Amino acid sequence: MSASKRSGHNIWVLFGELSAVAWEFLGSIIAGAVVGYFADRYLDSSPWGLIGFTLFGSCSGLYRMVRMLRQLERRSNEE
Repeated sequence: MSASKRSGHNIWVLFGELSAVAWEFLGSIIAGAVVGYFADRYLDSSPWGLIGFTLFGSCSGLYRMVRMLRQLERRSNEE
């Protein structure tokens, strides 16, 4: 029996959880860039809205990634 089966974890479940973390991080960056792009078009402030909102999206994505990984770690330590 493999180590992942003995501890009660399925490798596909772990893969899905970590993929969700990666997609959420990427989605935050893309959402920030899209909001920044439209803010630049509306306010005619190119490229500062794009830069600012992309940085904000990156920071919020990093924050969410750390929170999700800590939650996964706590859950795996409880089992």
